[in-house]
Amino acid sequence: MRNYIICFVIVCCSCRTTPITDEGPVKVYIRENKVYEIKAEDLFSKIRYIGLDYIESHPIGNIKKTYLHNDTLFISDGRTIFQYDLNGHYLQSLNRRGRGPEEYYNIMDFTVDDKYLYIVDQNKKILLYTTNNEFVQTSRLDFFPASLWPFGEYEFLLTSAYQDDVDKFHIYDNRTLQRVSSFCPINKAEMNYRHIINQKNFYMIGDRLLFHEPMNNTVYAIDSTMEISPVYEFSLCGKNPPSAFWTQKFTSIMDINNQITKEKYCIGIPIYAESPENILLTYRDADKYLMCIYSKENETATQFESIRFSELMPPISIGDLSWNSYGKTNFTVAIPCTSIFDENDSIYDPALAPVLKNNGNPVIGIIELK
Repeated sequence: MRNYIICFVIVCCSCRTTPITDEGPVKVYIRENKVYEIKAEDLFSKIRYIGLDYIESHPIGNIKKTYLHNDTLFISDGRTIFQYDLNGHYLQSLNRRGRGPEEYYNIMDFTVDDKYLYIVDQNKKILLYTTNNEFVQTSRLDFFPASLWPFGEYEFLLTSAYQDDVDKFHIYDNRTLQRVSSFCPINKAEMNYRHIINQKNFYMIGDRLLFHEPMNNTVYAIDSTMEISPVYEFSLCGKNPPSAFWTQKFTSIMDINNQITKEKYCIGIPIYAESPENILLTYRDADKYLMCIYSKENETATQFESIRFSELMPPISIGDLSWNSYGKTNFTVAIPCTSIFDENDSIYDPALAPVLKNNGNPVIGIIELK
């Protein structure tokens, strides 16, 4: 079992909002400025680590998503949703895998409010439980769901993971679990594999909901009237695929990946975060993934392959990190525990968190993005 450290990135927001102009999206030019590693202190202003209790009957697998609500950590490994307090003490867990009406097959995504836990099942279902894990109701879907996000006080937003669906977004009532409306028709002429399963599609900055997806270099805003508008259009080192590339008929995802590698294109954006000062994103540069920090004020960027969280620790490859958004203006990253502890289970840098022990469970960190 892979062990992780989970870091919560709390993105500071001010009254400045993400710009949308009458002329269209803001064009962001990411110029090549590659380094192998970057210090965490150059990205984040604060990091706090929290060790989780190890419960033998409830081991945590590979983490898919972490969500913080009312000082409770909700952690999903795709099979179970665990709850911990901010001191790392185990509270309870939900594991009802199966194909019955009160069960789920595989957790694609989930969210939480003050009373309820919402689960999107790979088996085309939405399930509603109380935060005490009591089943409330379920509803069948007529499409394969991908990601889930609250949409106003009484609704939530689902994305479709199926290229042949009619619309990309579906709005559901968060109590009846019935569809209210759908919008943004899928362009089936572009069999581009952008529209694939990805639970990291949404990001909040202030009161603005942003949407991004793999193999698409544009970030969009979704407003309360169901209008979707391009906000940023990224030029990634001048190596974006031409428009004609996306209208080709690829035989498989492997085929498109091979073409991207062959042509040495840069495509994004599987991971995205934003503060008033900076944009943090990942993108694919031919055959490898890079992370990039972009300064809005200076319009400068640095791309890097790894992050060094301490001078006493080895740098951690971007490929070994697992990022997730949660809540409002927040972000998480999962780090393998082998990057925090040495072969003797001693922490590389005791100053990070003197009480941490490698018990096989994740460690939670709270981070503030600069």
